[in-house]
Amino acid sequence: MEANKKYPEGRTLAYAPYVSKLVYVKKTRSWKPRKSSYTIGRLIWVSPCTGELYYLRMMLTVVKGPTCYEDIRTISNIRYETFRDACFACGLLKDDREYIEALREAKDWGSEEQYNIFQTIMQVVNRQEGRMFFLYGYGGTGKMHMWRTLTYALRSQKHIVLTVASSGTELAELLKQTKLIIWDEAPMSHKFCFEALDKSLCDIMGTTNGSILFGGKVVVFGGDFRQILPVVPRGCRSDIVHATINASYLWHQYTVLTLTKNMRLQNHDNDLDIKQFSEWILKMGNGKLSEPNDGCAEIDIPDELLIIDYDNSIEAIVCSTYPNLQDHYKDEQFLQCRAILASTIEIVDQINEYVLMKIPGDEKEYLSSDEVDMFDANDNEAFNILTPEFLNSLSTSGLPNHKIKLKVGTPIMLLRNLDQSEELCNGTRLMVTKMTNHVFEARIMSGKNIGNITYTPRLSMSPSQSSWPFMLIRRQFPIIVSYL
Repeated sequence: MEANKKYPEGRTLAYAPYVSKLVYVKKTRSWKPRKSSYTIGRLIWVSPCTGELYYLRMMLTVVKGPTCYEDIRTISNIRYETFRDACFACGLLKDDREYIEALREAKDWGSEEQYNIFQTIMQVVNRQEGRMFFLYGYGGTGKMHMWRTLTYALRSQKHIVLTVASSGTELAELLKQTKLIIWDEAPMSHKFCFEALDKSLCDIMGTTNGSILFGGKVVVFGGDFRQILPVVPRGCRSDIVHATINASYLWHQYTVLTLTKNMRLQNHDNDLDIKQFSEWILKMGNGKLSEPNDGCAEIDIPDELLIIDYDNSIEAIVCSTYPNLQDHYKDEQFLQCRAILASTIEIVDQINEYVLMKIPGDEKEYLSSDEVDMFDANDNEAFNILTPEFLNSLSTSGLPNHKIKLKVGTPIMLLRNLDQSEELCNGTRLMVTKMTNHVFEARIMSGKNIGNITYTPRLSMSPSQSSWPFMLIRRQFPIIVSYL
């Protein structure tokens, strides 16, 4: 902190990367600017049982350039009494207060009645009073947001909350009356999914002798084997092939129907370029380019499809895909018809970082609260020494990053199903319209409810399949920035 008063080099750094720009001189017990070489720094492990010392260590991983302890406890120009309160303000801790704060912030946007109803119901629940409520609300009044907030708040206290719209018996009766089941993008799902559906329908319909598949229901699967096949973690090519739908015992019972005419070309009969591109893509998917080959071949991409002259690859692809972005960054139609495909999570983060830097407006940073699920870890004490910054550094598909940066006008995509009736599902695209510390407001950009406003709180999420020897629980907004 004394060095930050003297040297500007350290005022943009948190504690761990401090040694990359400054060096500690033991003789004088002071920091000096580094003249050469490079060192990787780290913070020593501190037990969570130490209280304020542990929370101070957590703050040192995110606060940059403090000159006193008060600076470490100051978040968004608000000085907190304890380091624990500062950690909570940064989003580094799970706390029941978060849900109340989220509703209080939403109240400032005109949702005061939601906050008052939430407080009334929570008080009754905490007093364990036998009471019944009927919450009347029409579309757009935030009823589903109220359900979610109540559910998250109580489940965070280890209580059981049961939400169902119909009983299992009613669901079974509904399936019995179903005439047709449609499953799209079937080649992307594991064959066990279809076999499980077959057994479930047979149980419901009472045809368990195996002579009638899917309980006698008509099921139509759709998809294209040229697209992505099922993902088998750490699986080889053979594992993936044997996980596809055509490797199931059900496949020989299917009647295969084929669509061959490209209907998208009907409106472009006179456009030779689009027709040639479509044929080229089809040949590549069928493996007919660079023939003859033994299954491995190099494919030459036409020059007109390449960005050739550039100094910065990230800048080149963003400018090519989103020309004049600063003039159109809030134009929903402009954003909906464009996307960048990226190969790795690291490239996704680089592109999003660059685009956010280019568009105007104040940036807000949201940090996640990360912990190890000790129930799945079988009380292995070794997992207790995992530091917060290590857990923060973990990233995997389907899980939001520890650090999410947003601006008003940023397009985002949901990673979880929040409210299917409002089409707030995995993959729904929205645009951020307002931001506070614990909730943000967004406008739906896709589906039948385009233009509807929704409020999104943080959720506790875990990856569906973990590549680590423990299960990570990350409380963060269930979104990714969606320029890609």
